[in-house]
Amino acid sequence: MHKTLRIAISLALIIAIGLSCRKDGTGPSWDVEILAPLLRAELSLQNIIADSLLSTAPDSALSIVYNGTAYRFSLDTLVNIPDETVQQTFISPLVSAYLQPGDPIPFFGSQQETKYDLKGVELKQVKIRSGWLTFELSSSIQEIVDLNYLMPDATKAGVPFSITESIPAGTQTIQATITRSYDLSGYTIDMRGVNLNNYNTMVAQFTANISPSATDSVVINQGDKFDMKYTFTDIETEFAIGYFGSYSISNSYTEPIDIFKNIPSGYLNIDSIRMNMKIENGFGIDAQLRIDTLKSINTTAGGSAALTHSLIGNAINLTRALNFASPGYPFTYSEYNITVNTNNSNINALVETLPDQFQYALVMDINPFGNNSYGNDFLYYASDVKISVDLNVPARFEANGLTIADTVDFDLGKDPGTEHETTIIEGFFYLYADNGFPFDARLQIYLYDESFAIIDSLMVPPNNIITAAPVDLSNKVITKFQSRLDIPVDDEKMILFEQAKKALVKIVFSTKPNNQIMTIYSDYQINLKLVGDITYRAKVN
Repeated sequence: MHKTLRIAISLALIIAIGLSCRKDGTGPSWDVEILAPLLRAELSLQNIIADSLLSTAPDSALSIVYNGTAYRFSLDTLVNIPDETVQQTFISPLVSAYLQPGDPIPFFGSQQETKYDLKGVELKQVKIRSGWLTFELSSSIQEIVDLNYLMPDATKAGVPFSITESIPAGTQTIQATITRSYDLSGYTIDMRGVNLNNYNTMVAQFTANISPSATDSVVINQGDKFDMKYTFTDIETEFAIGYFGSYSISNSYTEPIDIFKNIPSGYLNIDSIRMNMKIENGFGIDAQLRIDTLKSINTTAGGSAALTHSLIGNAINLTRALNFASPGYPFTYSEYNITVNTNNSNINALVETLPDQFQYALVMDINPFGNNSYGNDFLYYASDVKISVDLNVPARFEANGLTIADTVDFDLGKDPGTEHETTIIEGFFYLYADNGFPFDARLQIYLYDESFAIIDSLMVPPNNIITAAPVDLSNKVITKFQSRLDIPVDDEKMILFEQAKKALVKIVFSTKPNNQIMTIYSDYQINLKLVGDITYRAKVN
């Protein structure tokens, strides 16, 4: 129960008990009339639009603003280095040979080039952000074997990648096997091969010898073998340069938007909207982007609208990024900007659906003119192509059926803090409304119990209309309009209302006269106060 009402009832009971105390012990009862507020509510544009999405002009006029990324095309889509395994087996052709400790194994060792299939991508250089190289080494030689493995073109701080591993003695029946993994993070790999004229090619040099720690010579028999399997896994690229291929990527997707999520229903006639779309290319590639569909969707009301504008269905040429640093990035984005407004499109139709989703369908052509860079396409880990949307909707519209709502506390009935039984026997409600909007408003108040189950509604049409505030010649509100709505409450409803703990206050606006565009200012709001003129019957138990 509201504090004011609780205090009023308690005081009335104290006075009544003092005047009516009886010595025979019979419990007296009294009728106490109380006039007290039951609920208060303040409703403004902030009830339906988050403060973070509202901007106030110097003249206090409001605008709805939204900034977000509508689409992002990332590195993994453009260049993906898959897990790759290379396996080699070296078999001794010798009938038998004796090797001393430290001697090289004659049938093992070479310099080898391995070319990888990267699905149309031709890499000349790559710097690894993270990833692993795992070796599985097996030997049938009956003595410890030391393996030396070197990638001369993979360097970190100028030092080539190299390892030395010892494989225990084995037999032709049971080979000795070890597995080792190495972190490749930070290594830069030249992938042009030995003669520096290739791509996707890695060079490795490896040798093996009988361990110098061996105590005696060892016989190498015909059929002795050494297996080497190495696998590149979870390679993530920090930087890459080469030719990234020529192909198309199609994508359709839906992006949620929460600007209007608190508007349950209504119609807006908006006369001015501006949307800037910025397309940024952070890859060192030429590209063409074609947006085939941009549609707003209201999944609750079922409405939708597709954008009509010159950008729809027409290719946009995106120049390549520049390979020098800019604030926050090791490269510099190229930009393409598009302005969409009510003069060159039907953007107002998209916003007037009060969408909760935007739907896009687009096609991106990578290097549509071929290898123009002669193998000098580039990318960084942070590279992407992204479409950013900057939407500005001045709060200047015709509002018919536009609904705002708020949930407030409501408490009526017995006071749990008193030892005396109180029962409501009759009552009358008065709704005081100060309307600061230039719209007429249709009011309804729904009462809920503590589990948010609806109990009943309070207002009965047509006695639920709040008159619009008066305006000056520029249609700006001069002062709030004060209204009082009288609400009779019968005994049955009053019993129901005693169970209420919450009230949903719902206001539906309508512009008067019709087709009149109104600007909404930051001080526009409706103040509501519901007062109860209630008669309680109090009884001492």
